[in-house]
Amino acid sequence: MNCLKKRDNISLVLLGKFSPVFINGDWLRINNLITEKEWNEYDNNRTKLTLLPNLVRFIIDPIEFSFESGRIQIVSNDISLSEKIAQIVASILTLQNSYEVNAIGVNAEKIITFNSEEDGYKFGKYFFNLGILDQFMNGPRVKQFTIEENITANAIDAKKSFMVSSFGTEEKKIKLDGNEKTVLIPLVSLSINNHFSISKSDEIEHVLSITSKLHSDFEINSDELINSIK
Repeated sequence: MNCLKKRDNISLVLLGKFSPVFINGDWLRINNLITEKEWNEYDNNRTKLTLLPNLVRFIIDPIEFSFESGRIQIVSNDISLSEKIAQIVASILTLQNSYEVNAIGVNAEKIITFNSEEDGYKFGKYFFNLGILDQFMNGPRVKQFTIEENITANAIDAKKSFMVSSFGTEEKKIKLDGNEKTVLIPLVSLSINNHFSISKSDEIEHVLSITSKLHSDFEINSDELINSIK
């Protein structure tokens, strides 16, 4: 089975109480959490800024920031920025010490595509015996599933959830009988959620200190999983 990695996404999600919602690129720059170059990127893209009473969302490429009264989410498609994102979050929580955090999600996603529709089928068949469904289904395909650990999350041991889901299709041109043909090739998302339950501030520090490792571990483990599928 041949597949091609399209992109990686990483995110850091905090759940709790984060009012008032006012953090934007100007605030990050004033508090030296981003560079002047990054602020210029933000300033040149103010049209992408969402500013509502309970929601602030903006992009400082390649990082997207989202602040809500009950949720903070920072996302990037550059895994090398994992430590920087964790440092920004740590600084925000230090400066806004009234914020309350009760859970943290350290999440990562890999989007892959295949050289053929058949390879996409093989990928789904690796996880499920689709052949037993042929007798009453026409061309069964795996679209989505989740596997999670049977544990209760705490601040040291995350409860992990692994998800595989269809991410749509993309067009690909192939040669068939000497003619060029456009076919739809499936896109698949592989993702991990490391959910930590938080009750004390030092627990937040612990999770942020291992964020980069968790993102890197998924990069390695997901590659090994893909390479093991024949």
